[in-house]
Amino acid sequence: RMISSNAEQEAIRGICSQGPGSGPSVIWGPPGTGKTVTMVETIRQLLRNPLCRILACAPSNAAADLIATRLGLEPNILFRLYSVSRDVKLLPSKLQDNVLINSEGSFAVPPLEELEKYHVVVSTCVTAGVLLGVGLRRGHFNYIFIDEAGQAHEPETLIPMRALADKYTNVVLSGDPKQLPPMIRSPLALKLGLKKSYLERMFELWENQMKKSGVTVFMLKDHFRSHPDIIDFSNKNFYQNKLQYHADPAITESMRKFSKLKTPDVHIMFHAVSGKDDREGRSPSFFNIEEASLVNVYVEALLGRENQKLRLTHEHIGVISPYQAQCGKILRTFKKNPKMSGIKVGSVEEFQGQERRVIIVSTVRSSVEFIDYDLKHDLGFVADPRRFNVTITRAQALLIVIGNPLSLSLDPLWRAFLNKVYHGGGWTGKHIDWDPNEPV
Repeated sequence: RMISSNAEQEAIRGICSQGPGSGPSVIWGPPGTGKTVTMVETIRQLLRNPLCRILACAPSNAAADLIATRLGLEPNILFRLYSVSRDVKLLPSKLQDNVLINSEGSFAVPPLEELEKYHVVVSTCVTAGVLLGVGLRRGHFNYIFIDEAGQAHEPETLIPMRALADKYTNVVLSGDPKQLPPMIRSPLALKLGLKKSYLERMFELWENQMKKSGVTVFMLKDHFRSHPDIIDFSNKNFYQNKLQYHADPAITESMRKFSKLKTPDVHIMFHAVSGKDDREGRSPSFFNIEEASLVNVYVEALLGRENQKLRLTHEHIGVISPYQAQCGKILRTFKKNPKMSGIKVGSVEEFQGQERRVIIVSTVRSSVEFIDYDLKHDLGFVADPRRFNVTITRAQALLIVIGNPLSLSLDPLWRAFLNKVYHGGGWTGKHIDWDPNEPV
């Protein structure tokens, strides 16, 4: 997608016009607003200066690969730095000319004098520390960009900055503090505050002190992914109604003739069930057979003869569930049908930054007594509103949620969402257990 919105252009101009040693900048990208596109275009604009040197990082190799491939720069301009322990077989074909592989078939680092010639180096946040180890001086890079900074652990975010920035280096963080936070399992790390990302800290500093904070935030407000009915709840509850809708109607209206819709205007369905959540032994991962069966029913309908005119393939459908056990049950069912075998099934973390024409969500949780267990172990959709936010904003044209309304409605955010679906005509299955007109 080409840069088209005023907010994107403002962010690019703002970052490019800052003088050396400016305070941190944040590209705040709510769902579907194109934060990575904006970051990539900003880097391209900065490279108009032939003396500019840029380090672009991300917490994962997948995210770093995305930056490098979207930049699409010549091998003498961009170097993709990998850890020497990474399997060379995982190298994307488009980046084969942007790496160095030694005689033993492993990733390698060029000599210092060669490394200094590259205009852009792309790596994970952790691997960026290698650059200091091979002798690259602090301040070599004019800009350090960190994408998906909301998901990065704070210590790994600090590696490229502490190792390679000096007082003249500009740091740009890209992400959304309202979406997925870092994954922290250690009780000690949680106690020490490492659940909060560096991006979130900078964002809070900006919210509390604005100009005095030294942080500049550029909010991307143009949403290019979902039908307005799908993104509306997130817009109101997470983004103060600042998002403006610009998604392509040819995509967002493409499910109007789906046979299971009560009316063509429904873009969010909630199928209410009272299934049983179960687990194997003392595993923290749960599954729900009834919900898994319903997922199968909906996918069969989407790909079946009666909906052939929708022209859907496995690439248009995604299934999200918070528990690996449930994902496993659904995947095993799909493998029995060649049409379904390519459908992506995974946790919400696996769908961050992704989109599908149709998203089906299996919430699994049915036993009220396990809600506290989920909260303690940071599981499910009730544990964190940011996980809920990402879950409901992956769909372009149709969002189908399957779950037990009694369990989900214990959370005020979920109850408000279910009320919206009910009033929008998308409720099916078991009758609603409360008065949807009562304020939450």
